[in-house]
Amino acid sequence: MRTNNLTNLIFTALVLFLVLGNNIRRIQPENPTLQEEVNETTVQRESANLGSLNYQVSEALAVKAPAALTKYLNRESEIFEKNSRQRWALASLTKLMTALVVVEKMNLNDSVILGEKAVAEEGIAGNFSVNEKFSVRDLLRALLIVSSNDAAKSLAGFYGEDKFIQAMREKAFELDMTETDFIDASGLSHLNQSTADDLEKLLRYIF
Repeated sequence: MRTNNLTNLIFTALVLFLVLGNNIRRIQPENPTLQEEVNETTVQRESANLGSLNYQVSEALAVKAPAALTKYLNRESEIFEKNSRQRWALASLTKLMTALVVVEKMNLNDSVILGEKAVAEEGIAGNFSVNEKFSVRDLLRALLIVSSNDAAKSLAGFYGEDKFIQAMREKAFELDMTETDFIDASGLSHLNQSTADDLEKLLRYIF
């Protein structure tokens, strides 16, 4: 049961990587009109080793994001880096750690009744109502699939909110995420902060 949920969590993390990857605009160097559009960081990679196969790669990447990191999760190879040690607000990426704590610390078959505080949490994702009853597993799905803040608040509250946040911080410490801190389980607070480097450690652990 735990393996299936970890698989779902991994899949969601990879989907997030793909979604965030849409912020990277690929420019073909041989096209002079497109090449002129590269107005920020440009990176040339002449070769890449992919397993036992060698591919010659030459492309330019225009990255508008203030920080970025691209690495293989199953090896140490780094493809691209930009300000990867700079701290930024995590926003809903916080929910990756929230989901991990739920999977490792909670019984997915337990039932949770949504309270007023949870339903009053900012955002309507999940379309929950006060006194509705759901399993931890179903709230976890809502957390990951539609990024429900209500689900995050409910799960943390069911476990004990202070204890849940402490578990998130302890997991970050265990993973050597030294530039990461958590204030809430949803990512609403701008004080939930991390770096691209630390997020890579989290994703590698999930993977």
